[in-house]
Amino acid sequence: MYPEAKQTGLLSLVEKFHPRRIMNIGPAGLDVFGTYLKKNPDTHFDNFSDTRAVMKLDQAERYDLCFISHVLEYMPKAEAEHLIARLRDVHCDKLIVVIPVGVGWSDLTCVWQSNEMLGLGFTRVGEFEYENRTIHIYAFDIEHYKTTPDWLNSNYWANPDMFGKYWW
Repeated sequence: MYPEAKQTGLLSLVEKFHPRRIMNIGPAGLDVFGTYLKKNPDTHFDNFSDTRAVMKLDQAERYDLCFISHVLEYMPKAEAEHLIARLRDVHCDKLIVVIPVGVGWSDLTCVWQSNEMLGLGFTRVGEFEYENRTIHIYAFDIEHYKTTPDWLNSNYWANPDMFGKYWW
């Protein structure tokens, strides 16, 4: 799907997350995860080519990583946002989304802008040119979604000796 160098970059991102349960949505993940699955044969890998199957998943299923490519840009925007939110909130700890961004994509159902993915809680971790158009790579990690603010400590508490002892 993408040039070999881009697949290597995606593979290094996947290896950084070191997932044990992986959900793949779209055709590019099969190429990206091939090497990872050979190195980690005990990794559980579920491949979904149809997003409707994902929406029917039981809420109890949880994955360490979800990889989405060549899917969101062919869905109506509202459905794509709903899918991303469901995966982020219910099914996956970490998500990697590969998506074309900006104008110049006449063959797509919806056009994505960078600020839309940022608004969904994602961080842009890379980009590359494919056929003279920009493809962005976004990641979401629940562990790094929100950092603890500086003011949330005993120095700003009315009774510092009681900080962290009582919750209401």
